[in-house]
Amino acid sequence: MKAILKLTVILTIFLTHITIALAQTKEDIIYLADGSQKKGKVVSIGDDVIKFSYTGEEVQYELKRQAINKIVFANGREESFQSAAAAQSNNVSANPGTNKVEQGNIIAVIPFEIVSNDQGLATDAMRREIQQACIDAMRSRGLSFQIQDPRATNAALNKAGIGLADIANHVPDDLAKLLDVDYVVLGSYEIENKRYKRRSVDQIACDVRRFQ
Repeated sequence: MKAILKLTVILTIFLTHITIALAQTKEDIIYLADGSQKKGKVVSIGDDVIKFSYTGEEVQYELKRQAINKIVFANGREESFQSAAAAQSNNVSANPGTNKVEQGNIIAVIPFEIVSNDQGLATDAMRREIQQACIDAMRSRGLSFQIQDPRATNAALNKAGIGLADIANHVPDDLAKLLDVDYVVLGSYEIENKRYKRRSVDQIACDVRRFQ
């Protein structure tokens, strides 16, 4: 009888240790949107990132919330993140104007007006070339503006029936609305004595207007 009681006590202690060990090995499981998993301990959940540590490590790693599908915590609780991300995406799609207002940095460079004593130089090809030179000069300076593709700019002007030589007859606000941008760059370029000399954007008379 004593032997049976002793065996029962030993088994109870042994099973208790097993239970504790199993409890200690439980991990938080992070299911990523690409189908992979990460196991460890979720340290914190922020608005943009989630911090976690791998089991046995003290180093903390960060994951973007949008890259996470769900988290199954060690206690069995689940938290989904894709539904919130989808709702945010749908909200942006339903309100495209909001995203544009937040950016507020889209520029369209209009083909330049040419001032010359030789009207044979005032061609559309020359206007487009100077337009591209201005864009290249602006991009080389690493400005924080997003510059509209000049092909899209010129195509929109042509579709609206605005010739490159007729741009000066249109106000900047109307051009900005037509091109769906925040700023327009208008400029004039002087060519004398039938010689074309490329100048930097500083030497080109530009008129930058903000579209309200």
